Amino acid sequence: MPETHQSDPRVLATDLHVEATYRLTEALVESEKRMRRRIELLNEVVFETDATGALVFLNEAWRRALGRSPEECLGQCLSEFVLTDDLPLLSAAFRGGGESAPGLRPSLRMRRADSGIAWMELSASPLADGGVVGALRDVTRERSARQEIAKLSLVASCTDNLVIITDREGRTEWVNQAFVRRTGYTLEEMQGRKPGHLLQGPETSRTEVERVRAAIDLGESVQAELLNYTRQGEPYWVSFQISPIRDAQGHVERFVSVQTDSTSLRQAQRELEAAKAAAERMASEAHAANQAKSEFLATMSHEIRTPLNGILGLNELLLQTPLGPFQRELADGVARSGESLLRILGDILDFSKIEAGQIALAEEPFHVRAVVEDVVNGISGSGHGKSVTLSAEVEGTVPDRLRGDPGRLRQVLQNLVGNGLKFTEAGSVEARVRVLESDESWARLRFEIVDTGMGIPATKLPLLFQRFQQLDSSTSRQFGGTGLGLAIARRLVEIMGGRIGVESEEGVGSLFWFELVLPVVAPVDVARLEGLRVLLAQDHAIHRKLSLLGLEKAGCRADSVGSGQEVLERLRSGSYDAVLIDTQLSDMDGSRLTAAIRDLPSPAGSPGRLRPRLVALMDRHGRESTWTPAAEGFDAALGLPFTRAELGCALLEVTRTVGAGTRPSGRT
Repeated sequence: MPETHQSDPRVLATDLHVEATYRLTEALVESEKRMRRRIELLNEVVFETDATGALVFLNEAWRRALGRSPEECLGQCLSEFVLTDDLPLLSAAFRGGGESAPGLRPSLRMRRADSGIAWMELSASPLADGGVVGALRDVTRERSARQEIAKLSLVASCTDNLVIITDREGRTEWVNQAFVRRTGYTLEEMQGRKPGHLLQGPETSRTEVERVRAAIDLGESVQAELLNYTRQGEPYWVSFQISPIRDAQGHVERFVSVQTDSTSLRQAQRELEAAKAAAERMASEAHAANQAKSEFLATMSHEIRTPLNGILGLNELLLQTPLGPFQRELADGVARSGESLLRILGDILDFSKIEAGQIALAEEPFHVRAVVEDVVNGISGSGHGKSVTLSAEVEGTVPDRLRGDPGRLRQVLQNLVGNGLKFTEAGSVEARVRVLESDESWARLRFEIVDTGMGIPATKLPLLFQRFQQLDSSTSRQFGGTGLGLAIARRLVEIMGGRIGVESEEGVGSLFWFELVLPVVAPVDVARLEGLRVLLAQDHAIHRKLSLLGLEKAGCRADSVGSGQEVLERLRSGSYDAVLIDTQLSDMDGSRLTAAIRDLPSPAGSPGRLRPRLVALMDRHGRESTWTPAAEGFDAALGLPFTRAELGCALLEVTRTVGAGTRPSGRT
C-alpha cells in the first residue's frame, strides 16, 4: 500500500502543492511582519479603519503623538479623538479619498491623553472593503513656530530697526520692510540664503565675522558692529544683537537679529572726536591765557598792595599820635578808603585765583576766638552813622587752637560780617561759633553771622552766592561792592572742605552760616614767646617796620634785615630761634635762601647748634595752589599782613621742639 501511494503521481503533485502553499504563506507572514516593523518605526501615525469607521490598526507613533496606547484605542472611531469643530474636515477627507499635496492636506486638532491639543496633518485613501487607510503627521511644533514667526514679524514690522529671522542653520526665513528699504534686498531674494553672503564686503572685519559665527554655532547671543553693503554697493554700519529662539526642550529653533543703522552715529562720533580735540586745544589756550591773566593780576596786585599797605600802615601809626578832630576825621577817611580799595583788589585777585584753580590753603595753628574777634573789631569802625552793635560769641567748648588757614577763614568772616553790616541800618550783627561735634583730634564748627537788617526775598536767595550778583542794580549804587564777596566766600568754604548757606526773612534779617572740620592743635605755653630770638627779613622798609613792631609787642627779641644776603651774614655770626623771611626778597627767592641757610656751617665755638626754624612771610592773595612751605624749605608759613595772634601761633608752633633739643629735618 505505501509503495502504491508513493508511486501515484497525483498524490505527489498534491504534496508539492501543499508544500509550496505553506512556504508562500510563511513568506507572506514574514513580509507582513517586516512591513509592520517598518511602519512602527515611522514618525507619522499610520492607521486603518473598517467600513464602520472603527480603528483596526495603529502604529506606535500614535502613542508618541497623543500619549494613548494603540491597543486600547482599537475598535474606537477616529472621530472620537478629533475636536468637534474639525469633524467636517475629517469627513471631507474620508469622502474625497486620493492623496493630497502636502500643502493642501487638512490639519485637525486631536485630543491628547493629558488633555492637551495636538495638531495633526491628515492624508487618507479608501479601501475596497469600505475602510480607510491613512497617515497623521504631528505638526504642532511647526504651527507653533509659524505662529511665533508671525508674532515676531508683526512686532518687527512696526520698528525702524532692521530685523532678520533665520533658521538654526542661519538661512533667512523673514526680513522686515526696514531691512528691505535699507539694503535693497527683497524678502524673496533673502529667503533661504545666509545674510552674510549678500551683505558683507571687502572692508567687513573678518575677525568680527568669525566671532559672530562662533557664537551662533554655540547657540549663544552675540553683539557686534559690522560694515555691510547694500545691493547697490553702498557701505553702511550696523550694530546688532543676534539672539537664539529655543523650543520647550531648550533646543535652538531659529535666530533673530535686530540691527541698528549706526552709520550716522559713527559720523557723529568722528565729528565729536574732532570737536573734542578742538576743545582741548581751546582749553589749553584758555588755560595759558588764564595763567597769564593770573600772573598779571598777581604782579599788579603786589605792585599796588605794596604802596597801599605802606599808606595804611603809616596812617595807622598817624592815628596813634595826638590829632585834632578834623585831622583824625581825615585820617579815618584815608583808612576807610584804603581798606575799601584793598578789599576790592583782594576780591578781584581772589576770584581770579579761584577761577584758575590756584588757591592754596595754609596749614598753620591759630586761635579761632582771636580770628573772630579780630574780624569783628576790625569791621566795627566801618559802620559810621549807623546804630548797629557788632559782637562776637565763641562758645566755651570751641577748642583754643586749631590748624588750618586763618587768613582764608578771616576772609570768609570779613565778607559775611561786612555784608551783614552793610545791609543793617539799625540793630545788631553778631558772629557766633559753636561746636557741632568733636573729639580729641578734630572739631566740626558752625559759624553763624546773624543780622537784623533788611532781609532777602526768597526769590533772590538762589542768586546770593553767584558771582557778580546783587539783589538789584540799586543795591550796587547804594551799598557799593563788586558782587564777588559771597561768591568768593562760598568757593573758599568749599575749598576748605565745608559747606555754606543762608536763611533769611525779608524785613526781619538774615543768618549766614558755614561749617568746617578742623584739626585740633595741642595747647602750648604762650609765655615762651617772651625773649624768643627772631630775625625778620623784608626788603620793603615800611612793611619791615610794621612787622618788627608786631614782633616786639609779642615780647620777642627781634632784629630785621632787608635782603637774603644779610640773613646769611647774621646767621653766620649770631644765633636765632626763628627766621621770618619774605618770599619775595629782591636778591633771592625763598627756596634759594632756605637752601643756603641749611648749608651754613655752625659758628665757631657752637658745634652742633640747632639751625633756626624758618617761617615764610607771603601775601595771602599771591599764594599759588601748588605752593607749600615744605616744598620751598620752610617749616611754616605766615600770611601778610598778620595779626598778633597769628604771629604767636606760628612762632610757638615752629619753636616748640627747639627747647627739647630736637633737630628739625632738612628739606629733601
